[in-house]
Amino acid sequence: MRIIVFGIGKIFHNNIHRILKYAEIVRLTDNKAEKIGTTYMGFEVIAPDHICDYRFDIVVISTKKYEVEIRKQLCEMGIGENRVISVGDFPAKMFGFKSIQVYQRLKPDKECERKALLLSHDLSRTGAPIALLGMAKVLNELGFGVFVWAIGSDDALTDYLQADISVCIFDSLDLSDEMKNEMMKYDILIVNTAVLHYVISGLPVGIPCLWWIHEEYDGYPFIPDGFVVPPNVHISGVSNRCRNSIEKHLGIECDVLPLYVEQTSENQNEKIKTDNIKRNGVIRFLTIGYGYRKGIDILLSAIEKNSEKWLDKAEFLIVGKGGEDYQIPHGVIDLGYKDQAQIREIYSESDVVICPSRFETLSIAVVQGWANRKPCIVSDTVGAAEYIEQGKNGLIFRSENPSALSDSIQWIIDNKSSIDSMGKEAYSTYAKCFAKDTFKEKLDRLINRILGDREL
Repeated sequence: MRIIVFGIGKIFHNNIHRILKYAEIVRLTDNKAEKIGTTYMGFEVIAPDHICDYRFDIVVISTKKYEVEIRKQLCEMGIGENRVISVGDFPAKMFGFKSIQVYQRLKPDKECERKALLLSHDLSRTGAPIALLGMAKVLNELGFGVFVWAIGSDDALTDYLQADISVCIFDSLDLSDEMKNEMMKYDILIVNTAVLHYVISGLPVGIPCLWWIHEEYDGYPFIPDGFVVPPNVHISGVSNRCRNSIEKHLGIECDVLPLYVEQTSENQNEKIKTDNIKRNGVIRFLTIGYGYRKGIDILLSAIEKNSEKWLDKAEFLIVGKGGEDYQIPHGVIDLGYKDQAQIREIYSESDVVICPSRFETLSIAVVQGWANRKPCIVSDTVGAAEYIEQGKNGLIFRSENPSALSDSIQWIIDNKSSIDSMGKEAYSTYAKCFAKDTFKEKLDRLINRILGDREL
């Protein structure tokens, strides 16, 4: 569900973690002029009269004092009452929630000596859930029986089931006594993302837990003041950038456990060369994901300013939901939403990956690019930048600077003979840091240490 939140104050601050469990925030809005044009938790704050410029399902009002006036304001804008709800009623009145929705599985649980329970805030085909799926597959290879608890069913549910991983769909992961008792049947819990901090605070004390955090926020405002990590919880960030953010803003010590993505096939590598010939040397740049945090407006600005100069030299593909919210300039192809199999094919048909994000702790899109032997252009506020050697396996540009991004794109165009060698170096980065065997060894060592601490 895509929502716009109206009102940025204490009520929003206290409810943001609950909102994020059930919805994708498209934009924030407020009637206070000083807030317009700013960002909060990576979400752009727009003027109320621009709400209808974006695709959304409902407006969630997060203020009690001005709720009546805001409802009238929205009605005058043509937004009916059926598309407006107060934050106190979201999501219960919207969905009519019950405690457990449905169990999903392909096969009965395997008989394994050790069992792992993985908890996810959703099952979308986005960064953190994709990373968790990779971890689940590796845990299976390590001999664990794997079970996943998640909020709401989404596209990736099929991916988990096809991997023979059992899934239980909940409407909420607010832990009941029955859920806590069920948790005690597992050898280890793995909680995915900082969004599920409320699960961490309610865990049974007697079971080891790995809290795998992927997010970077200034102060992590959705985590309440005085939050205490239980002694049975070990924290790992997905990158050095993530770890530094956690230690700086939460004062919590943690280590780094990078993710892994599946390796490209040799068939795809051969297809790359064929497609490049068919395109007569036109360089194809690929970007994954729309939205303010993803910095897609920065990329589109760079393309718009250079569209004539880059004509017949470059084309730009963008994959993801939300393209209708943007003016797409000439030379850009909006491919819309694609599943992972389709995205792998698109990687094989592209030459260079661009990640213009304003902030991102790592970027699965970049790691997937490396796995597909693609050099990447990455902003300096993306965690993956720490793995890039300028001009060797990719390029780094100054974040939120369309001119700097333009310079990087132009460098690739002027040095297109270097794409192949840079792609080989990019793959070496993937093989060394993000391949399955590397991740498997790190995860095995980490889990054995966590379980060993329990035995001590």
